[in-house]
Amino acid sequence: MLPRLIVFLLACYQIPVSGRSPEQVAEWLEESSWSVDAQYSLGIAYMEGDGVLFDKPEAFKWFKKVAEKGNAKEY
Repeated sequence: MLPRLIVFLLACYQIPVSGRSPEQVAEWLEESSWSVDAQYSLGIAYMEGDGVLFDKPEAFKWFKKVAEKGNAKEY
């Protein structure tokens, strides 16, 4: 039973892929008033909880700003 629990917990653990630093996030915040790319990057950071705390409403806020400017990215 214990080995299954350990495997389950390891499967649930998420390792950040990009490793955004707080400095990078701060730079995007500074550029967010004019840079759509910075706004999009902030949305991704908040959506993944990478470099900032996981916050879906905050991610949505940044994605909405990008979309309102007519710059929706497709991936």
